[in-house]
This record gives sequence, C-alpha cells and structure tokens, in this order.
Amino acid sequence: MVLFSLLLKARLEGVRQIQLLPESKWYFQLQCQICRELHPHEIYLTLDSSVGGRRQKTDKTFVMSCKFCHRECSLNYIPGSVVAYSSRIEEFQPVGQFEGRGLSIVHWPLRDGFNVVTEAGTVFADQSLEGADWTEFDEEAGCPVAIYGLETRVERG
Repeated sequence: MVLFSLLLKARLEGVRQIQLLPESKWYFQLQCQICRELHPHEIYLTLDSSVGGRRQKTDKTFVMSCKFCHRECSLNYIPGSVVAYSSRIEEFQPVGQFEGRGLSIVHWPLRDGFNVVTEAGTVFADQSLEGADWTEFDEEAGCPVAIYGLETRVERG
C-alpha cells in the first residue's frame, strides 16, 4: 500500500478558495507498480463510487487489472482528505489523498468540476481549470477574479 497526496499550486487574485467537489470526476494517469506499465488512457473516478475486486475483501474506489502483467490493482480515496486550496502564498498544498495497491498515480490533470469562491463570497460552480489560467468577473463585487499558474503534483507518502 502506498499513499499518494495530490498537491495544487496557484496564484489567486480575488479568489478565496478552489474546491474540487467529491461528486466531481477526478482524472489520473496511472502506472502498474508491479510491471511499471503505464495505463494507455487517463482514467476518472468519483469519490462516492465503490467497486469490489476479485481478491479484495473491501470495496475500493477504483479497481483494474493490468493489461500487461494481469495483476489486480486498486485505488482508494482516503475519507476526509479532500480540502479546498486557499493558500495566500504561491505554494503547493495537499488537496486530497489516495491509497494505491499495485497502482501509482503518475499525473493528476485538472479538468472540470471545480467550485471557485471569490473573496466577496461569489461561487463560480463547476468550472474547468484545464488551462494554466482561469479568469472571470465577479458581478457582485464589481471586480475581476483570476487564478494564475495552476500546477499539480503527486507525492508519495
């Protein structure tokens, strides 16, 4: 079992926090820990999904069989580990954790499903953060809001 922390880094202007909601899709590029074969496609999962495997006694968030070595591997969300990104300084901050059994998360691309909360409290729901920057205009506060230099990182441990 290996623990993977998902980290986010951005420069926020007029934004209080970035939240990836549990019901949103989380996208990953995975690698088999046994044979080191990269999964050919990005996978996505939701935190409320639950599947059983052939050999595992408990349900997991994601289960797959490696196409190269045929080992069953799983990924499990750590309950309560999802937190909003709200750093005032530009630094990597953990926003979620997963447990891998036979799988490694090698890349965590950002897609849609993010709520962006401004300093004035306006919520921009289900936003795509696929690019490096995100900009909008907060009508209630009468000012532009932005997220610049979005980066993700996956750390073991």
